[in-house]
Amino acid sequence: MIILFLSLVLCSCTADTSKNIEVHSYSLDYLSFLGVKDSELKNIDFEPISAFKFDMKYRDLSYVSNNIDEVLEPFYKIISKKNNKIDYGDVISMDILARNNQGDILFVTKNVKVLIGYDYYGQGVDDLLVNAKHQNMIVIPSNLHIKGIFQCEDIHEIHATITGVFSYIEKDDTPQFLRENDFESFCDFYDYLFNMKISESDYEKKAELIEKFVEHSIKYCEFSITEEDILIVSEGILSNHNNFAESFNLPLDDYYEDVLSLSEDEFFVMCATSAEKEIQQCLIFGALATKYKINISDDKFKQFCENYDYDTSDTELMIRARYYCMVDHVISFVSNDKTN
Repeated sequence: MIILFLSLVLCSCTADTSKNIEVHSYSLDYLSFLGVKDSELKNIDFEPISAFKFDMKYRDLSYVSNNIDEVLEPFYKIISKKNNKIDYGDVISMDILARNNQGDILFVTKNVKVLIGYDYYGQGVDDLLVNAKHQNMIVIPSNLHIKGIFQCEDIHEIHATITGVFSYIEKDDTPQFLRENDFESFCDFYDYLFNMKISESDYEKKAELIEKFVEHSIKYCEFSITEEDILIVSEGILSNHNNFAESFNLPLDDYYEDVLSLSEDEFFVMCATSAEKEIQQCLIFGALATKYKINISDDKFKQFCENYDYDTSDTELMIRARYYCMVDHVISFVSNDKTN
């Protein structure tokens, strides 16, 4: 039934015997892993693709802070310190304004929380914050290495206004939770969550960037994508949705109607559309990697897997990790080099 439905919503593609664009082996391996057999990239205009303007947004640390508090809420009562004295181990909230060398405002973000004592914002920043007072505005210069945490190289200085000082008080079951999960203290738990939420935020930001880049690039490509290939990739996407539905103890129809707010037709069209776009994306990045001679050393691949926590314990996982490492290098190359 599912296979028949997907077949009905797909548009047939006519085979083309003209010369194909060369695609990197990591893309070909990943396409094979997806089950793609006959789809090809027939033509690509590299110049307008490489001219894509990357909107490299700063890292949204307010979003990260809110996500951490949502996780901590069942385990801690958050209280505002009345004397507002800042100690190591406290969490403070700040409103932040960042400026460049010319004094222009780069961004403003509110309610950014910092665990004092871990130098998340650069060596020496916590010392500045401990000596500040509630509602004081302090200037953090770029020589304290604040660019990295915000992922914004144009920062010259940050104006930070401290808006609150907080203590996190354990609830009754918290000590047992910490022991069972090998956290030595609140600070240890917070540090783990901070690094995890930073990774999640970076992943989401990069996924959004890739999606916009692919949408731009598709306009300058000619594909030969077969109905059979879209069908088999659609089945994989459908299987993922089905597994997700089962994790919520939902039948598939309840899942796409109640969770995704889609009708049956809309859901299966979405699976087919996503499948076609995944094939297109793989071919585009493979062509760009070949065009720009992207080479990935073992050390760079290892570092990529560590940064994004990729499992490479079997062949299929290794294929996936290599492909996404290649995508990461292509994005970095195209965004940093406009002389191609």
